[in-house]
Amino acid sequence: MPLKTYHHPVDSYMVSAEQLKWTDEYTDAALHQAIADGKEIKNPKSRAKGIRTHKLACIAFAGLYGMTDQWGVHGKVSMWKPNVDFDFAGHKIRIACASANEGWNFGSTLSERIWENDFDRGNHTGYVLAAWFPPYVDFVGWLPRDQLILSK
Repeated sequence: MPLKTYHHPVDSYMVSAEQLKWTDEYTDAALHQAIADGKEIKNPKSRAKGIRTHKLACIAFAGLYGMTDQWGVHGKVSMWKPNVDFDFAGHKIRIACASANEGWNFGSTLSERIWENDFDRGNHTGYVLAAWFPPYVDFVGWLPRDQLILSK
């Protein structure tokens, strides 16, 4: 299911060097833990990129919207995302972060995939599309769960 951009103001967060370093260390630790547990990682470079962009988007979301108190679910070292990224005002949010580049995933063509199994579990009431373009994370799309199913 593609989550794409639509018109509204874009919020941006500048990632600090310390946050970027923590994200790189977290990504390395998650991959090494998976290998130590005997799991085969088919495409480690792609998997590392996915972990890194998701954690950067979550850091930015927490920092920009004052949700650092919910950071506990993101601190546990794992290759997999937590079931719910953020929970506030009765809404459970999943952050979908794309690496923006000028080649093919930039501006109005920016999109990121929501895994259907993740969507079908029904853990989330809303989805947020974020873009990572160093050193910024931009929040460009907000979509409720019931509207995302219509774009399937």
